[in-house]
Amino acid sequence: GHWRGALATTVSHDSHNLTVFGRDPADMAAAANAVIAAGGGMAVAEGGAVTAQVALPVCGLLSDAPAAEVAADFAAVKAAAGRIADWQPPYRTFKAVVGASLACNPGPHVTDLGLADGSTGEIRPLAAAR
Repeated sequence: GHWRGALATTVSHDSHNLTVFGRDPADMAAAANAVIAAGGGMAVAEGGAVTAQVALPVCGLLSDAPAAEVAADFAAVKAAAGRIADWQPPYRTFKAVVGASLACNPGPHVTDLGLADGSTGEIRPLAAAR
């Protein structure tokens, strides 16, 4: 689908490194920097500004904030994620990006080593050499 913003997350199976999805460098930087400043979590940015964020500072996966606060922030991130790409239901932007780095599944996946082919276990180049 066509991206209109960016999503950054440390909920990126299996490594849980910071993973950023988007097209616009300013949106990607805004989302990534928000997650870094929070010590982990998820952020959505559009127009160069963060539109939703949930802080998950415990290992990038958990929060010590009150459950109601985390739930509200998470719901806002999920809704914002659904607005930044034009993918049609039942394909959900949020679910897609959280699993996009799970390299043991078939298909291409973003990892800290590069683009992994989950079907073959090979790391693929992100750009063709000339």
